[in-house]
Amino acid sequence: MKVFKRWGYYESLTQGKGYQIKKLYLLPYSQISLQSHQHRAEFWIVVQGTAKFHKGELQGTLNTQETLYIEKNEKHQVINPNSDILEIVEIQFGDYLEEDDIIHYKS
Repeated sequence: MKVFKRWGYYESLTQGKGYQIKKLYLLPYSQISLQSHQHRAEFWIVVQGTAKFHKGELQGTLNTQETLYIEKNEKHQVINPNSDILEIVEIQFGDYLEEDDIIHYKS
């Protein structure tokens, strides 16, 4: 099932006790809000495209096959700076993995 957002959409691929795997599709020139999660950590794998990211005070770029680990409570954001769709596999780990575990910040 696809869940549509203003930045694109995601699909939940599988989930089990303490983990969930999603695939994110970011539209060209879109971004996910600056956010953090109280109950989960995330591991991103770029599978197609190039991503710009903010992770705490760190900023950088991830290319295809590069990864990023985000701790619980760590502010983070991903941006698609290109004209092609950005695809990221996101693995979530934690005791609560629902969508309401998102704290949004102004970027």
